[in-house]
Amino acid sequence: SLYNPQHPNHEKKPPRNFTPLAKSRTKLFERLKNTGHLQPVQPKPVNPSSQFYHPDKNCAYHLGAAGHSTKDCLILKHRI
Repeated sequence: SLYNPQHPNHEKKPPRNFTPLAKSRTKLFERLKNTGHLQPVQPKPVNPSSQFYHPDKNCAYHLGAAGHSTKDCLILKHRI
């Protein structure tokens, strides 16, 4: 058996602290895109029945894909 209580496979990481932003994530993404520091990425397939999927919201970082807003994009939050 691979189970070893001394060395768990999935150690919990401490929560990541983010620096408060002076501008919205949407405005920062536009600025970073215009300066060539960050480019939009292909969206990954999403589950439209997920409680987190919002068909009325679009994400500029994910090429305008529906599902979440740019300001609520967690991947963009980590990239910034």
